[in-house]
Amino acid sequence: MPPPTDFPDTHAELYDLLQEMFGVGTYDDVVGSEAWHRARMVEIMKLKGLCRRRRATVKHVAVAAWYAKERGLPIQHSARLYGLIPEAMRCYNMQVKASTADAEAHELQTAVNTAMRLGQDVWAERLMRSEGSNTREVLDEWQRNQ
Repeated sequence: MPPPTDFPDTHAELYDLLQEMFGVGTYDDVVGSEAWHRARMVEIMKLKGLCRRRRATVKHVAVAAWYAKERGLPIQHSARLYGLIPEAMRCYNMQVKASTADAEAHELQTAVNTAMRLGQDVWAERLMRSEGSNTREVLDEWQRNQ
């Protein structure tokens, strides 16, 4: 599963995401003696407090939820996600880096093919010789000159 690209902006959206992914919380009309919207607000405030105490952002918790879902980890309480954040962020960052590198390699190959098709051998050779961070610079220069 590719890493997520769209994250919740608020704790309420995060709660809704967790409810959708794991069934955390409830949307029953009446939860115990409280109306559902009051129980929901209490859960959202718990998430907000946990984030503040653990110095985590909404994005961190959302990435941990994605990580737990991808690995099939059972999550019955949102607090369980906070322990997964460091490992989840490492995994997320590695996958983002890999997908960025794949996209750049594809873009480079397309540029080389285009340069060769247009008979621009100097550009094709320059693009083929680019490495590392230089690749992005050469691709940008290639695009500006087209």
